[in-house]
Amino acid sequence: MATFSKVLIYSTSISRAGLVAAEPSSRALNAMTRQIHKALLESADAMTTMLAIESHGPLTAVWGPCGQTAGVVIWVRGSELQAVSVIAAGLDREEDARAIAVAAHTCAIHSWDDSTSARLAMAQRPLLATLHGPVTTVTDPVLATASTAWAMAFFGMLGVDQEKIMPLPP
Repeated sequence: MATFSKVLIYSTSISRAGLVAAEPSSRALNAMTRQIHKALLESADAMTTMLAIESHGPLTAVWGPCGQTAGVVIWVRGSELQAVSVIAAGLDREEDARAIAVAAHTCAIHSWDDSTSARLAMAQRPLLATLHGPVTTVTDPVLATASTAWAMAFFGMLGVDQEKIMPLPP
């Protein structure tokens, strides 16, 4: 199983809002990872897929690859943008930077500034960074599970493991 650095970014302090971030559903994580892995194998290009956990509403994932080793997932429920995830393996500095730039351009849900881009650029790789829109999305078990499963499937396909990643040269 691939291990990776996980960064969550919120537009409001969740502690101030009295919220606790959801953890991935261990029961659903393996099945969802297999579902995403299969979808990624079937389509190397951009794609849209629905993900769900029993007794929770489905979440739409819109995947946009930024090369072979990085990409962005836009998370939507109904017609409302929930979050944006940057998935960067750390194998290609340009692809990682492109994924961060695409997320910044796409991300109308977070007051994105240069410090957000810098924080993501400096974060340890492999990286899953999820930028939450409505603060209540941090409690969404489908989003927590789906974002983790997407990173596990993607990094697993690349054979990337945190212990194998070396820092990229400047």
